[in-house]
This record gives sequence, C-alpha cells and structure tokens, in this order.
Amino acid sequence: MLSALGVLKRFKGLRGTRFDPFGYSAERRAERALIADYERAVAAILDVLGPDSLKSAVAYAAWPDAVRGFGPIKEQSMAEARIGCATLADRFAKAANAVAVVQAA
Repeated sequence: MLSALGVLKRFKGLRGTRFDPFGYSAERRAERALIADYERAVAAILDVLGPDSLKSAVAYAAWPDAVRGFGPIKEQSMAEARIGCATLADRFAKAANAVAVVQAA
C-alpha cells in the first residue's frame, strides 16, 4: 500500500486540473460549486458591508465551516449549509438594508 501511495504522490501536480482523475466525481463538482458560491457571497458582503451589519456579515461569511465529513455525510452537511446560508443571507440583507435606510435619512 505504501508503494501505491508513493506512486500517487508523483501525480499531485494534477490536482485541480482537467487531468485530475478524481475531479470529475459528483462530490468534487459540488465542492467546486460551493467554492464559487462562497466567492459570490463574500463579494456581495463586501459591496454593502457597514459597521452595523458586521456581525451578520461575519456569520454569513462563516457558513462553509459547517461543511464537514466525506461521502454521504458531506452531502448532508452541504445541503444543511446551503439552507443555513439562505437564512444568514436574509439576515445580512436586512441588516444591510437597515443601514442603507438610516444613511439615506
């Protein structure tokens, strides 16, 4: 087994490329989609971040921390994290809108 791992170690440079043999699995595609969703969420947070919305922004930005495990456990935690993300996004949007209303007045 150790010799097989030694051979696999030589192909480490293929990770994340189109030649990655494990990169086409449903789990890896879901992980890449989760990364893209997170990047969009952080960009949205940075556009409207203010001192009054900081606490909800931090909670919203931390939602990927809920994704844990491998296989079916990871799938379940990804689904739960997406639901939680929607809730946190609503809270952040309300906090950011409240700040915008106060600044406009």
